[in-house]
Amino acid sequence: MAAAREARYGLLAEAAEALGADLIVTGHTAEDQRETLEMQGKRAELLSTGIADTVLFDRRFWILRPLLFSSRADIRRFLSTRGVHWIDDPSNEDMKYERVQTRRQLPLNMGAATDVDTAAQRRLAYSSSGAEWLDNYFRLHGGLLGQVIPDGLRQDPAVFDYALGRLTAVFGGRPFVPGRVQMERLLAFAANGKPGANDRWQGGIRSQA
Repeated sequence: MAAAREARYGLLAEAAEALGADLIVTGHTAEDQRETLEMQGKRAELLSTGIADTVLFDRRFWILRPLLFSSRADIRRFLSTRGVHWIDDPSNEDMKYERVQTRRQLPLNMGAATDVDTAAQRRLAYSSSGAEWLDNYFRLHGGLLGQVIPDGLRQDPAVFDYALGRLTAVFGGRPFVPGRVQMERLLAFAANGKPGANDRWQGGIRSQA
């Protein structure tokens, strides 16, 4: 599904470029958010913040998800009252996909609003703390090399993890942060403070110890 998602965004980006647009809006819903949180939880992620409401794709196109607080039922009801038809993606019923399996296991609407609201608050809090961490403990040299100030390694581990994961994705040219195993390797490498190469996720980030 990750490969399919990247292909869809690639096609959307091509269409946006052809139209001279730099903004793409998607229809992710509150249920999508709940499913993502559940899947992240199963992988024992340190931070489970769910789907972002805004993301920069390919460093050129902003993707907005304004319906993360709206349920599928509400959206369909809204469209039906206006005579607007929609197409259901058959892959949404294919049980070979993790998301579909998760969707079938989640209780209908139980705690949906609370889950989504909590995820949004958590993401906002970590985004704010992460931005502050970047201002205080990260330096960009020549637009190519990122330097983490040693004191930054000793700050709140959750905030450091959040900020470093996103730095790693940016420097590694990836649309998403590394998985938990890769992040643990990167964090261990940063804490070690010795010169060397960790793996391809490290990209152009170095820690000065």
